[in-house]
Amino acid sequence: MIRKYENKDREAFQKICLETAPENLKSSAKKANFLLYRYCDYYIDNFPEFCFSLTGENNEAVGYILCCPDSVKYKNEFVSKGKDCLSLTFWQKSGLKFDTKIYLPYYDKYPAHLHIDILPEYQHKGFGTELIFSLTKELSKHNINGVMLCVGEKNENAVNFYLKNNFTTIKKLPGSLLLGKLCNK
Repeated sequence: MIRKYENKDREAFQKICLETAPENLKSSAKKANFLLYRYCDYYIDNFPEFCFSLTGENNEAVGYILCCPDSVKYKNEFVSKGKDCLSLTFWQKSGLKFDTKIYLPYYDKYPAHLHIDILPEYQHKGFGTELIFSLTKELSKHNINGVMLCVGEKNENAVNFYLKNNFTTIKKLPGSLLLGKLCNK
């Protein structure tokens, strides 16, 4: 079942974020905390109305889609808060940079961005498509034109999933693709 984020989902979302992340991004407590800040907590703390939960038995989250409807605001807040919460050296070496220059030309058409994670045993069952639909419907209700994301170009399963869900390639980046989906169509 897909439902809007509820405060009780926080711990489950954090667990899902860490469980589905690559090992090198969670190899220390500092990295794990940064990962949670970068890919989970910011969204549920600031934009819970644009976050949805996929629930399994007992109504517990087994997947989610998180969204910031205003990527410019995110960039400004994330960069300032992110640098405050970590040393600049770690920030630079983390591999979790947020290079906003590559996104700027597309903010007008795709002002929102998203993250989606589903526990492995719930993948490939259509739930990701349902999460995308729920989010784009909500974005459309708020007159938000489109949503974008960045995905590793070698992650064929993810790329195919997004293309199947009507995302298009906005730009090829070194090692990744910037994809976007219009929400009002």
